[in-house]
Amino acid sequence: VEGPSDQFYLNAIKNILIGKVKITPGQELLFVPAGGTKGIKSTSRILSYDDAGYPSVLLDGDTSGRETKGHLVSSLYTGREELVHLVTDHMSLNDSEVEDFVDSNLVAKIVSRTFRGEDDFEDVYDPSIPIIPQVKDYCDAEGIEPEIGWKVDVARKVKRKMSMSSYLSEVDDDLLRRWTSL
Repeated sequence: VEGPSDQFYLNAIKNILIGKVKITPGQELLFVPAGGTKGIKSTSRILSYDDAGYPSVLLDGDTSGRETKGHLVSSLYTGREELVHLVTDHMSLNDSEVEDFVDSNLVAKIVSRTFRGEDDFEDVYDPSIPIIPQVKDYCDAEGIEPEIGWKVDVARKVKRKMSMSSYLSEVDDDLLRRWTSL
């Protein structure tokens, strides 16, 4: 995965899917953050145990993710194209990122609590548009300067909420299907 926020989200999803017996992995599923799209190729090489053992890769469906996928499938992942996924392969929102793949309504609630403006982010959030550009635009409009690492902070809070029994009992079937497709 690209970064630590993706790792938090995907671990939360994994735990929910295992808990609801939607998946039964034969081995541990690890989500290793590569430090952005530029680190994916070298991280994949480090994690591969031989020419046949390359790890699956999940990239955001934004321009950077699409470009990285193109580079990977034309070099390191030639003949292994099925191992390189974009978030947009699993949902219909153009340019979507992992924050959109997870429960974006929950992300919007956490963003509202994290960044306090005159308007609540949750009230202006549009689920038909990728959430991260909306958060950036909201912060600009509200005069809020997000701290470095804000995405990781939001991801930690979302993961914490997703691990609560109250959340587990209300997880939407559409989300479960989307997550299981990955």
